[in-house]
Amino acid sequence: MRYFLILVVFFYSFALFSQEKKAEALDTVYLKSVKIIEKSIGQKTTILSKKTIQNYSPQLTEVLNFETSISFKENGLGMVSSPSFRGTTAQQTAVVWNGININSQFLGQTDFNTISTASFDEIVIRPGGGSTQFGTGTIGGSINLNNNFSFEQQDQLTVNASYGSFNTKEIGLKASTSTSNLNVNGGLAYFDSDNDYKYANSNQKNENGEFYNKSAFLNGAYKFNSKQQLKLYSSLFNGLRHFSILETTQSRTKYKDETLRLMFEYNGVFNKFFINTKTALINEDYTYFPDVTTDSDLSTGTAFSKIIKNEFGYKINKAFLLKAFINYNNTLGKGSNYNNEKREVFTLGTYFKHNITDKLVYQLTVNSDNTSNYESPLLFTFGSEFKVSPHYKISIHSSKNYRVPTLNDLFWPGAGNPDLKPETSLQYELTNTFIFNHFNFKLTGYYNNVKDLIVWLPVSSTVWKPTNTNKVLIKGVEAEVAYSHFFGNHYLKSSLSYAYTKSQNKETNKQLTYVPYHKTVLSVLYNYKRLNLNLNNNYTGVVYTQTDNNKKTALDPYLLTNLNFGVALDFKKAIHIGFKIKNLWNTTYQSVAYKPMPLRNYQFYLTLNI
Repeated sequence: MRYFLILVVFFYSFALFSQEKKAEALDTVYLKSVKIIEKSIGQKTTILSKKTIQNYSPQLTEVLNFETSISFKENGLGMVSSPSFRGTTAQQTAVVWNGININSQFLGQTDFNTISTASFDEIVIRPGGGSTQFGTGTIGGSINLNNNFSFEQQDQLTVNASYGSFNTKEIGLKASTSTSNLNVNGGLAYFDSDNDYKYANSNQKNENGEFYNKSAFLNGAYKFNSKQQLKLYSSLFNGLRHFSILETTQSRTKYKDETLRLMFEYNGVFNKFFINTKTALINEDYTYFPDVTTDSDLSTGTAFSKIIKNEFGYKINKAFLLKAFINYNNTLGKGSNYNNEKREVFTLGTYFKHNITDKLVYQLTVNSDNTSNYESPLLFTFGSEFKVSPHYKISIHSSKNYRVPTLNDLFWPGAGNPDLKPETSLQYELTNTFIFNHFNFKLTGYYNNVKDLIVWLPVSSTVWKPTNTNKVLIKGVEAEVAYSHFFGNHYLKSSLSYAYTKSQNKETNKQLTYVPYHKTVLSVLYNYKRLNLNLNNNYTGVVYTQTDNNKKTALDPYLLTNLNFGVALDFKKAIHIGFKIKNLWNTTYQSVAYKPMPLRNYQFYLTLNI
């Protein structure tokens, strides 16, 4: 509460000095946290802007489920949420905060319902391998959560509030002040829900499903001159969830998690030399309550990570760029199931980029990790792009990636396996991009061969242990088309994407569980003066819940549609009100077996821009 109170006072001072400005200035950005696009030659990237993010709830799952081809397993609304990115597992998707991999040291993955999008300016989705850049787990792809800075001389204050079905409440506050060389921004957010939605064709409703979370962030950037900047990033998340039950006889449990992140970043350019250095501290803490009525028999864990990332570059000439990077990561895990387990990772690597002509460019990255708990392979990334014409571009990409065993895999009492090998992946992709007037079309084909997949298997009726077992072959096709155009006071923007994913165990030729063959996403945005309308659709095909692909236990395909209508009450667009209808067609569906999701529900919202 002390931290929240300090930030509220901090923001209030901004409101006293707020200036009138044009609404379109809100999206002006001059300094970005991570130049991921520049390091993604040959790879497809998708950028979700702040306006797109605001169209959804503050949970990361909903944004990505309706805007990307990533599929999700949700154990009910607001419960544990894990992704399948290009047919891979949840542990093979990296979540990256301003250039730092923040996947859990215990589980090796991120619960996407514990990430509040309220504090981010953009989300960059990059499918395909990226272990040379973001380390372990970047096999399926990376979700990059970025904060940006503007050095326009202006002050801003934004307040948003919403109320919806199941007594769901959200309130957020963001503020920013900037000069020609300083920007400070921060925010607070609170989100909670009784989450007691009714099940379809039943008198039963979701029991013990309530949750809440609080988050805060404070960032700053100082520009010494045009070639040197210092940045600060910090965020705090605190959440408590009750895990929903299907039968009243089941145990009522809950889970509390708290994450603190702090990072300093320095950028300097000295003639042809430049340097980028990041120093980060990340603390993740969890407490599991096997009985909501008592604090006994708790399961706890704390992981504290110290991270240093140094990148040194030399621009040989206009065509050649050479970089070297040295990274260090030290993690200490302790708790009721851990005995001060320590992991150290030391990384050395090099990056080379060559613009052969204005139309042809390639890049190559090679690096190796030296670690205290396992052996890791030599990694590489190669990408190239060729602009055949103003309307057509072809891109190729290849990489070798890996995922190391987690602390749970190695050290869980009575089950950990210290002899595990890292998962490795060799993958290729080819993308064709066509641009015609207001249309943009992309067609991507990819191939991914994963070895030494880590799977927890039963060794007795009560004990499961992790082991390197399956080889997985993943093939897929992704198609995207986007259209945008202004017609006087009218603006229309639409995007359609389709993904076909074949992810099979090479020994059984069976599709991996919870990986749909088909997923389609359609988004339509229409603006007219002060009115706006968003229609978002997500079709997810059949998924198997058992490794033998038993059709009797498979989950049916479903179509979800969300409708969002809003209006600005003044010509300066400082006051917005609107409503959302989620699951417009009242679809009965599950993304995890025996975990029903909500039927049609509603939300009303108010946004103030001062």
